[in-house]
Amino acid sequence: MATRSGMYVRMVWLRQKAECRWCEEVVVAGTAVVRGLSWVTNDSGQKMHYLSIWHPDHWIKQGMDYLEQHPYVPKPAGPGRPRLNLPLEQRRQRRSCIVMFAKLKAEKMQTIRAGAWEWRRPELEARGYELMKRMKELGGVPRSWTA
Repeated sequence: MATRSGMYVRMVWLRQKAECRWCEEVVVAGTAVVRGLSWVTNDSGQKMHYLSIWHPDHWIKQGMDYLEQHPYVPKPAGPGRPRLNLPLEQRRQRRSCIVMFAKLKAEKMQTIRAGAWEWRRPELEARGYELMKRMKELGGVPRSWTA
């Protein structure tokens, strides 16, 4: 069940009295507040809206409470996955296996389009398993290969 949700948050002057979501005090009209409009859409397309009002300092407090419950976890520097600590020669062999697997996938698609899949299937699958065995020795098989 996939749902979509979102939230708009902005500072506004309150036009009518409302209750602060943090302290549950009544906030009078004309006060500066943080207004959050959130929504959730379910699979059938029904949309639910929720309006929340906070005093500005309470908005910061609830944000700090959230950050205390979810502490900072440093991530490795740079984009993407961290590199495997392999010697240069093994990295080259691994890259070669990845290229060969991509060529094998392309050959498989070409074979399917040509209608010769039933005849070539054992050969292509055997080559794929051989590449997986080699990759297992060179740092592990990529998850996308087994899916």
